[in-house]
Amino acid sequence: MRYDKLVRDKISEILRLKGISHSTHIAKDGEYFEKLKEKYIEEIKEFFKDNTKEELADILEVTCAFRDYLKYDNELLEALAKKEEYKDDKFLRRIKTFIEEPNAKKLGSVLGMIYSACDYIEISKEELESARQIKEETKGKFLEKIILEKVNE
Repeated sequence: MRYDKLVRDKISEILRLKGISHSTHIAKDGEYFEKLKEKYIEEIKEFFKDNTKEELADILEVTCAFRDYLKYDNELLEALAKKEEYKDDKFLRRIKTFIEEPNAKKLGSVLGMIYSACDYIEISKEELESARQIKEETKGKFLEKIILEKVNE
């Protein structure tokens, strides 16, 4: 089965422990950025389908991977996320704009929309962060640039 997608840094080890033969490679910077964008779209679709805090936490995790890759200051992004001007933004339109032209202001607006989605599904930012931490502890982060190429079943 072919995958060719970005996976969290502990997935390869999890597959190995389960005896699942697979192949991976470490993405170069340009490939990593493209795979992050693909992962973002994948996670957004999953959230739209399920509307769970775990799926929203996955979106937050990819947002954090973008933040770290682009070396944006977290406090700046938090401040931008809380700005009044982002309260009525449309989620998909802003994501598309972000993907085409990344910058701190747009990433901050995405973070603001993630917080708005928390309100929509009636969870707190603390619950969201807790769900993200659980995923990080069990499956890792997206920072290792690991691309799962193939799983041999």
